[in-house]
Parts: sequence; structure tokens; C-alpha cells
Amino acid sequence: MKKFVYLLCSFFILSCERNIVDPLLDKETEQKGQCVTVSYLTGICRQAVLKIEDPAFYGLGEQWNDHENVFFTVLGCQIDEASLKGRVFKVTISSKDTSDRNCVVCQAALDYTGSKRYFVTLCE
Repeated sequence: MKKFVYLLCSFFILSCERNIVDPLLDKETEQKGQCVTVSYLTGICRQAVLKIEDPAFYGLGEQWNDHENVFFTVLGCQIDEASLKGRVFKVTISSKDTSDRNCVVCQAALDYTGSKRYFVTLCE
């Protein structure tokens, strides 16, 4: 029963939309399609912490657990999480969820206490 309550709370928290506008993210969305170099820091069950490797976009990240320039994301179903681990790759960062999340996700949750949370799409 406890696991069910945690799962239900997780779905509720992930489904809430934030109405806070980040001026740095607004600046990024003005430059649509621009790819940002990131690396996969840690993650579990499609939840990930990505580290921004491009100094021009450091302002989109924050400090978390002795790591600088990071943010939290929930990876879409089309992204192969296992292939990202230990790699540097490029993504577009967005405040709007444009991914398909109709896939099976395990119940574990990443303990991210930061406030920077974005959606990402892999750059081709």
C-alpha cells in the first residue's frame, strides 16, 4: 500500500505544471532549435540529472550535490536512457513537455532537491 501511495504522489508531482517563468529559459526558447551540450550525470527510471557542458548555457543549471550547472529532466519514451550513461551529447532544452510519456516506468524516484527542471529532446 505504501508503494502505491508513493507512486500516486510521484505521478501527481510530475503532472503539475510550473507557472514560474525563468528569464534565462525564455532567452533560450527565443533561439529555437539551438542544441546544448550536456552529459548524463545520474538517473533512474527515466529521471535524470544532466550537466550542462556549454559555458554559454551555464545559467540554465544550478548547483546540486557538489555538481555545478545541472538540471533535472524526465526522459521521454523515445530516448534510450542506457545509451546516454557516461556520454556527452546534445539536447534542446524546453519548459514545455513535447515528448510521448506513454511508456512503462519503474517506481523508483531520483532524489533531486534542486529547482531547475526542464524537458529535453535529443539533437540529431
